[in-house]
Amino acid sequence: MIRLNPDATFTAEVTIPVTGKDEPVKVEFEFRAVSRKRIQSLMILARLTPAWRGKRMFEYLRLCWRAKRFATVVDMLDEFVVGWKEIEPAYSREVLAALIQEYPGSHTSITLRFLSAWYEERIKN
Repeated sequence: MIRLNPDATFTAEVTIPVTGKDEPVKVEFEFRAVSRKRIQSLMILARLTPAWRGKRMFEYLRLCWRAKRFATVVDMLDEFVVGWKEIEPAYSREVLAALIQEYPGSHTSITLRFLSAWYEERIKN
């Protein structure tokens, strides 16, 4: 059966690198399903796919428009992160910003895991 409207959210386990520990910590994140076109925009913003400078600037301005201010990495992640488990306190933009600040490299882990989990979910659909 093919569903034209996939589930609105899905979960995936993200490994967060922790300074001073040999092994990264695994945290279950809940992600928002976004359209293929939005994924392409996010990949351009994250520089995971090549694009000319004007296209990257256009995607950044679109993100700024949605955020109603100059956009940051937190704004980009907030586009697809809905929540998490094993992290206290509960998910909010401020806590997400603190997570990114305290654990360098976590934003990359979250983005890459989201993209791979999104692809896996689309394959299952």
